[in-house]
Formats: sequence, structure tokens, C-alpha cells
Amino acid sequence: MDIENLAGAAREYRCSAAEALAQYRALAGVQEGDHVVIAAGGLMAFRAGNLWAGARVVAARGVNGADLALINEVSVPECIAARFDRVVIGSGDGIFVESINALRRLGIPVGVVAPIGGLSAHSYRAASFVRVMLPAISHQEAA
Repeated sequence: MDIENLAGAAREYRCSAAEALAQYRALAGVQEGDHVVIAAGGLMAFRAGNLWAGARVVAARGVNGADLALINEVSVPECIAARFDRVVIGSGDGIFVESINALRRLGIPVGVVAPIGGLSAHSYRAASFVRVMLPAISHQEAA
């Protein structure tokens, strides 16, 4: 997952890294023992690693750095298909469409978890299933 994308670092949608990880965990149906990869820039990568024990954290740099790091994780779709029965991408960016299609051709269901308003039409059409994260309601907003 691209934690910065899920937390809305570049959009109006914003929540804390902890909230984004909790929503991803629930919406993706993460179970004990599932392989989780989190990609982010330096400080956010450190924070996410502290929040999700056991996740593989990949520090990324530059524009689309986290996306490219995640694409690298699934760069050999046959190996992913041999190890996993599904993949859930935590980002609504359209850059993942080729990876989604490659895995789906091998019979692997690929889901997408994305923040509301942050899901590309291409990813929506390519995915086996989509789950949309809702903005966190602050205590002040709820009052």
C-alpha cells in the first residue's frame, strides 16, 4: 500500500497514518500472517513501520516513488501468483493497471482500496473488487 496516498497527503482527504492503516486493514480483509508491504517517503515510512508490526516497509523517493516501489514488488506476476491467492493494492492511482491486469490474467483476484475521490477510473475497471475509504470524522465535526 502507498500510505501517503491512503492518508491523502496530496488531497483534501486527510486522515492520520494510523487511521489510514486501520481502514486499509479492515477494507482489505487483512488476516494474521498476511504479507503486507507499505511504501512511503522517509518519515512516513518510519511512522508506518512503527504502526504496523510485521509489515515490510519500503522507503521511496521522488514523484511516484511509492507507486514504483510497489510495482517492483509485483514485477514478476508468476512468482506472486505462485505465493498468494489474492492481492490488494492500497492506492487508487492508475499506475497500477498493468500490474492488476497481469495478475488477473494469471487468475489472481486483485482488489483496490482507495480514499474517496482518489480512485482512477482505470483502476476501478481493472480491479476484481474495490473498497473506498471514508474520511475520518473528527470529534469536533461529530459534535
